[in-house]
This record gives sequence, structure tokens and C-alpha cells, in this order.
Amino acid sequence: MNRSQNILIFFIALVVFVYGLTSPYLNWDMIGYAGALHYSDNYRNEELRKVTFNDIQKFVPSEVYRELTQSSPYRATVATNPESLEQHMPFYTIRMGYLWTMSATSKIFQIPVAQATYWVASFFAGLCVLVLGLMFNLSQLWWLLLFPLALHLAGLTEVASLSTPDSMAAFFALTAWYLYQKNRRWWTLLPLTLLPLVRTDFIIIAGILGIFSFLNKRQVQAVLYFVLPALMYIYVNKVNANYGYLKIFNFTLIGIDPFPATMHIQTTLMPYLNAYAEGFGAFVGHKHFILFTLYGLCWFKYIRPQKKSLLNQQVGLVLGFVLFHMLLFPAYYQRFFAWCAAIAGLQLATWIYEIRGAHRIRKSSAIPFSEKTL
Repeated sequence: MNRSQNILIFFIALVVFVYGLTSPYLNWDMIGYAGALHYSDNYRNEELRKVTFNDIQKFVPSEVYRELTQSSPYRATVATNPESLEQHMPFYTIRMGYLWTMSATSKIFQIPVAQATYWVASFFAGLCVLVLGLMFNLSQLWWLLLFPLALHLAGLTEVASLSTPDSMAAFFALTAWYLYQKNRRWWTLLPLTLLPLVRTDFIIIAGILGIFSFLNKRQVQAVLYFVLPALMYIYVNKVNANYGYLKIFNFTLIGIDPFPATMHIQTTLMPYLNAYAEGFGAFVGHKHFILFTLYGLCWFKYIRPQKKSLLNQQVGLVLGFVLFHMLLFPAYYQRFFAWCAAIAGLQLATWIYEIRGAHRIRKSSAIPFSEKTL
């Protein structure tokens, strides 16, 4: 890319960053992450509840505060019962990397903890744009016009405005793939190892890239891709007294409970089958499903026969992550998969452009697809 194209990509990243700063969603997770940061500062019981909700009340508009604390019996219980709030902490303290960055942002810029929750999200969403700009060869005008639309449809503007670590996880996921496909395989270890500090479920990425390395006869790399992120995963779960897979599954997908430490775990099959049916039903009804379907079909018909290793691995990473994540945790929240949709959308547009070009010049044989567009 030339200098003007680099400036334009930087400008788009800046727009995403500013959008997140100026249009925060002020979602309920703001309470959990603000509380987790105070919890890490040794606030407990009623002190934890007071300092957390005082911070939120001072920062958000009164109507938003009422929505966050009074719109359901569950939210009202968490807002008024210190034991309930404290029992939620393992869900949030586990995002250690996000909390550390929140804390640093709050102290450096002298802003409330609640505000830092989405400042961090905005910053990393902007970084995601820069990585995608490096990943794809945006050398033509139509690309530069399509790029911001693809980012929006993928959901990167949404994660920029949420008080969650999803944009930070997306940045490390994109960086890991960028380094891997640029043959910086040892450097890939860094974001893969750090990912469990941001979102433990993103260890799936390390597993997929580890499988690729093993199949490519890079056994040492494969072992490290498995072992180092796994050790970080174990450490994060242990130091934060994580509730474990079944309790998180039950809490999120079967029946939310204001006292998760003592909630009942379902022992019959039907609640789990219903959770999978609802989750996959939501996925099929989501706009991303159409995108991933077209991406997969285009790869299968036009790209797979070309035997381009990196393109095949890219499809394996994107669709593999979506599939494995849905099998383990059947909830299609756009924020989890925005980075996958961004890669799929931009790559699909590249393939369509190349296929149209091949047909236009009437070549009967398949035209090789350049991996420089990765």
C-alpha cells in the first residue's frame, strides 16, 4: 500500500475508535468489570457493592442506571445484595488482561473505571482495523470503499462501543493469524499465549493453529502452540476460582441466577438440547450465517482445487473457530465472532473480484489466486 492508502486505513481506524468513545452502549457488563477491578483492589461484601454502584451511578445517565439496576428482578438483586454481586466476580476477574488495561487507562487518563471499560474496547477495535488493513491488499478504490462497510457488517463497530474485552480478544486473534500467515510462526506464540488472559475460550485458536503446524510437520511449534496457551489457561482459571464449564453453561444458556455460586446444575438432557437448538437457531438466523456460508461455498468450489495452503488454513481457522465455539458454547453473540466475519467478508470480496476478472478475460483454465490478498 502507498502512503495515501495507509493514511486512509489509519483514518478508518481512528473513526472506529472515536465512534466507540462517543457512542458507548453502556451495557450491563460494565457493572461486572468495574466490580472486578474493585474486587482486585480487595473490596469485599457491602464495600464492594457500594463502590461499584456508586461509580456506575455517577457516570451513566439516571435512566440508564435504572435500566441497569431495576429492569428485572435479577438485576435488582445484584444491585442491592452484596453477596450476589460478589458471587458474580469469577465471571469477570478471569479477564485479567482486560482488567489490567482498564486499570492503567483509568489511572493514566484520570477517568472513571466505568468509562475505561469502553475506552479500552474502542482502542482495540481501532487496532483491529489496522491489522486487517495489513492483512489484505487494499490497493484499489473499490477495496477502500468496501472496507469500512465490511467492518461494520462484521460487527467491529459494535465491539468498539461495548464494555467487554471482545475487541481486545479480536485484536490478539487477528494478530496471531497475521503473524502466522506471514510465516512469523515463533512470534505467533506471543498473542496465542496472551489470549487466555483476555478471553479463555479463544484458546480454540491456539488449538487450530497447533493442528495446522502439526500437519505441516512443525512438531515443536505445534507442541508450543498447545502447551503455552494451555498453561496460561490453567493459571487464569485457577487464580480466579473459575466456576467451571457446566456452571457457566447453565448460568448463561439455561437459567440465569443472581446467586451463581449456589445455583442448581441441570442433570437432565432436555435443557441442554434446548440450549443447543436455540443457539444454532439464532446462528442460522444471523446475517453472519449467510456470509460464512458464501465464504465456505466459494472456497470449496473455486479455491480448494488451487491447493493454496494459507487460504485453506484461513478457512479452517475462521470456520473452525465458529464451529468449535458453537459446539462448546451454543450462543451466537456477534461480538464473539466479529473478527471471523471481518476476515470472511473481506476475503470473499477478494475472491469474487478475482473470479469475475478471470471470467471477463475468458480464460478457460483456472487463474491462480494470489495469497498476497490474505
